[in-house]
Amino acid sequence: TTRAANKLRHHCQTNRLFKSILFTTLLFISAVTVQASVLIVPAGGSLQSAVNAAQPGDTIVLQAGATYAPVILANKGSSLDITIKSSRADELPEGVRVSPAQVALMARIQSPNVDPALSTLIGAQHFKFIGIEFTSTANNAYSIVRLGAPEQNSLDQVPHHLTLDRCYIHGQTTLNVQAGITLNSANTNIVNSYVSEIHWVGVQSYAVGSFNGPGPFQIENNYLEAAGLNIIFGGATPAIPNLVPSDITIRNNHLHKPLAWKGVWTAVNLLELKNARRMVISDNVLENNWP
Repeated sequence: TTRAANKLRHHCQTNRLFKSILFTTLLFISAVTVQASVLIVPAGGSLQSAVNAAQPGDTIVLQAGATYAPVILANKGSSLDITIKSSRADELPEGVRVSPAQVALMARIQSPNVDPALSTLIGAQHFKFIGIEFTSTANNAYSIVRLGAPEQNSLDQVPHHLTLDRCYIHGQTTLNVQAGITLNSANTNIVNSYVSEIHWVGVQSYAVGSFNGPGPFQIENNYLEAAGLNIIFGGATPAIPNLVPSDITIRNNHLHKPLAWKGVWTAVNLLELKNARRMVISDNVLENNWP
């Protein structure tokens, strides 16, 4: 009986020690995982270097009014967002659509050539942009923001969990640009943003479009201006077998073509679905279209 009691006492002491070590370890892990850095990139600094160095959960702050070179997002292998925002993003109220009048509060990412201002590598994930202006100064640019790639041919290659919030994406008044935002991605949110000056002569331009991304997509509370197609899903053969863009919400947007563009830029439709399913289209204004 004494021997059994001693064994039980030893077992309990060992168990308490194990629980104590486990609890301390979990506290340590918790303390480590909540540590996030704020990386400040001044005017003239390298945004790409900051993105390359950023760890999941970090925030990258860009100087409002400054211009940065194009950036490419990579797979960081985590479910924590890396947030890239303007130093004055807090002056852009959450849930409120931005406009060009607020451009002084934004940092600019600008492409000097036909390459996108923002693009992704295979499997890039969990990036959020707040209060950023994206643009291109090149003629015949394909896409200002390109999330995913036309050539990706399997779902594990698709970028995912990407957000553009309170961003201003635009072309130039007299230049051809085919796409504002190309959504060949998954779990992507375009919210509270402003897309404009998307137009081309002889080419079907579009403000937001997807043909090789599975979704889901949230397109909510945006101004979307394009001569060709303001929103399109489908229109090209997806490289991913049997892909249908799915689980799409299009709500509270203003789809618009300026009447001054009539006879200048190639116009098609305001909203076109060629390959899509499970959609909610609600409370949008679709304004101005002509043959």
